[in-house]
Amino acid sequence: MNKNILKLGFIAFFSIVLVGCNSEEVALTAKIDDGDQVLSNLILQGFEDEEGLAKSGNNRFLPDCATVTIELTNTSKNITIDFGIDGCEVRSRHTVKGKIFMSYELSVEEMSLVINYSLEDFFIDDLDFVGSRTITRLKANDDGNPQYSMNLDFTVTFADGSQASRTGAKTREWVEGAFNDN
Repeated sequence: MNKNILKLGFIAFFSIVLVGCNSEEVALTAKIDDGDQVLSNLILQGFEDEEGLAKSGNNRFLPDCATVTIELTNTSKNITIDFGIDGCEVRSRHTVKGKIFMSYELSVEEMSLVINYSLEDFFIDDLDFVGSRTITRLKANDDGNPQYSMNLDFTVTFADGSQASRTGAKTREWVEGAFNDN
């Protein structure tokens, strides 16, 4: 009987330790995922804003405190989005600091466009993001909707100096409002 109680005690102890570790890992993963989502939105919104500027004359997504600089050549467009060293609050209520550099080749006729970006001293709240991403934008996928396929490779440094890396791919499809500025 005592052996069963002892075994049950060990199982309960290790279960609590494992759940505690998993809860911490889940919280860190959620924080990285949230930051990655903010970063993805900023890149895609920066691109959409820039492409929309020529059409509508207004910047719909980026905060007023972000400075956008454009370098246009005959074949490419380079965009710098600077959130400053003090940072800007973005739509998702996160504070963003640093710069995003985006570049892509100009080709109006192509159905796809490759957007490359990199980061400089880039923070989302207290997370320091270092890395790059390649985004392929399809004007229309098989369902006729705009689609973004992203390859990502970045490292996040937390306030305590610990780090986590993320590599992978994800796809986002714009299914509603793409053609009516909604």
